[in-house]
Amino acid sequence: MDISIPGLTSPIVGTAPVVILGANGSGKTRLAVQMTTAGNAEFIGAVRNIALPDQIPNWTLQTAINELNSRTNQRKNTYWELIPDIDALFGKLWSSHAVEAMRIYDQLQEGKTPESLPETVLNKTRALWKTVFPGRTIAFSDFSATVTNEYLGSATYTAKHMSDGERTGLYLAARILDSTHQIVVIDEPETHFHSRLAVRFWDTLESICNDKRFVYVTHDLNFALSRKDASIVLARPSQAPELIAAGDTLPTDDVASILGAASFSVYATRLVFCEGREEKSLDQELLRAWFNDKGTALVPVGGCENVKRCTAAFQTSSIVSGFEAVGIIDRDHWPDDLLSNIKGVYVLPVHEVESLYVLKPVYLAVAAHLGLAASAEQSFTSTHLGWKQQMSGTLSNKLICERFRARSMMLLERGFISSTADFNDRPALQSALTSQIPSTLPVTNPDQIWNEEAAIVDAAVGSDDSAAFLRVLPGKPLVGPAAKSLGISKERYCEIIKAGLASSDVGFATLHASLEAALAPYLPARNVT
Repeated sequence: MDISIPGLTSPIVGTAPVVILGANGSGKTRLAVQMTTAGNAEFIGAVRNIALPDQIPNWTLQTAINELNSRTNQRKNTYWELIPDIDALFGKLWSSHAVEAMRIYDQLQEGKTPESLPETVLNKTRALWKTVFPGRTIAFSDFSATVTNEYLGSATYTAKHMSDGERTGLYLAARILDSTHQIVVIDEPETHFHSRLAVRFWDTLESICNDKRFVYVTHDLNFALSRKDASIVLARPSQAPELIAAGDTLPTDDVASILGAASFSVYATRLVFCEGREEKSLDQELLRAWFNDKGTALVPVGGCENVKRCTAAFQTSSIVSGFEAVGIIDRDHWPDDLLSNIKGVYVLPVHEVESLYVLKPVYLAVAAHLGLAASAEQSFTSTHLGWKQQMSGTLSNKLICERFRARSMMLLERGFISSTADFNDRPALQSALTSQIPSTLPVTNPDQIWNEEAAIVDAAVGSDDSAAFLRVLPGKPLVGPAAKSLGISKERYCEIIKAGLASSDVGFATLHASLEAALAPYLPARNVT
């Protein structure tokens, strides 16, 4: 069952699954369709009619076969459209099952003993469905399908009340079990399935259909990696597909979790990992405005540790070769000696991304765009004085506390990490660990740490330099006062900055240039080099 994929020099031999993997718009579906145009493979498109009618058509077997063939041919020509074939499919399965049942009935009437009961496709479908959906049984009688659910107190419901996952499983199982092709190509096999259910469903189907070879077309790397011994074909726009043979280096779980969740530009050659999740937030909106060329994709991955892991994974993984990976993390409350040891990740020179909105050159650029250039310097000085007052007292004390905690935790962890005692010798282990604790700075001289961190915060609060101020102090609560000092809302202030970065309109040319110059020292390069 060798598989030939357009663009690959040699067929993929064997019987193990093949996964065509690519981002949305990468051309993976077109590859799959081209594979099946010769008629030697069954193609199941991503757009499927899974609504089984309560009343299955009462057709003769030949009528059902003709009707299903007609709709199958229609589906081949317009694979992107919804073709209502499920009624014809189950009409065929029901009629075929009825023919076999009548044959056995006639043998019994003649006093003959059937050698064995035929394994009809309808029966196989029903058995597989019950395996994948435990506690639920589907019965076909009187030209209708009814489900009995043990988890609902053996309640019954008709086909139209089945969940999308239940209906998808029933349709796909019937399509594949009924197919006479040895190769089956499935576009978006995980659609309407929970991730674990998708794995269980296709594992079960593969084990039953050992006479078929499966080709999965997906953008979900988690699902792709769940296919045992699979060869992975990477699809990229305007490029020949790339084969990652089974057994070759595959990405780590961190890579899988990102590609499984993110849908980024198919033109991207640089991935910028940042903190947070996919959401509408000030920090992500600014980063997206900065990295707005089609060659760069911004991928939020959670906390700073995730940023570090994902960046490292993409830098070392062969399956995502051709990508440059960049990580960005907030400076936050972490001490400089910890941040200086982080490799391969860009640490912001300010406390957080939102701080970039209120840098002095950014503020002045917005003021000039609003026609307030003459008073901008004085306005910023007054605004900065207000920030100082806003950040003094309670907020300063809170910030000192957070910095003290972060530094103390880091030093204490280093005390444990440095232990090299023999785990077979309990007294020696105890001595090694307990001796480390008094030697750590938080235990021996916590007041020194507090005073050092307090001095850093006090110096920042007292500084007239916005860069020094924002290196230590959070910028998010300062955006509103900055906008108010210019007579506009916080939302309008942020929109001007984002529009100025992203727009090529002549009316934004001066603002665009000013913002680029202001932010370039604080962020990685805007465009792919």
